[in-house]
Amino acid sequence: MTSQHVSKNSKNQLPQTLGGIVQHGSKRGRLLGYPTANIVIQSTLSDGVYAATVVLQNEEIYKALTFFGKNETFNETERKLEVHLLDFSGDLYDQNLSVTMLHFIRPSVKFSSVEDLIAQMHEDEKAGREVLAE
Repeated sequence: MTSQHVSKNSKNQLPQTLGGIVQHGSKRGRLLGYPTANIVIQSTLSDGVYAATVVLQNEEIYKALTFFGKNETFNETERKLEVHLLDFSGDLYDQNLSVTMLHFIRPSVKFSSVEDLIAQMHEDEKAGREVLAE
């Protein structure tokens, strides 16, 4: 899948800033090579993957890949924000993050295997890094 811009007719109005407290999740992202900060929020944002920037409580700013929606590959039903900070290592639990969605990369997809999901995550990272470098 390739990166795409959100059309003017989309319900997404980007950039859009969302935020909340990082909660403990299933820790699955860490096992897949993409640890995420999980935030349960309500939003009208379209489900999918976004390139974003994140401001931590200490006001450090990171580039990020963000998934918003239900993780259907793992049969999850709760919509949440899963934020993978690029080039970051550390503990974000219980921190309040401000996440600004800048660019829509792709819609949410249910993958037939974990291997297919990981391959797509690598493509998403490549697309996200390209967009965020502009």
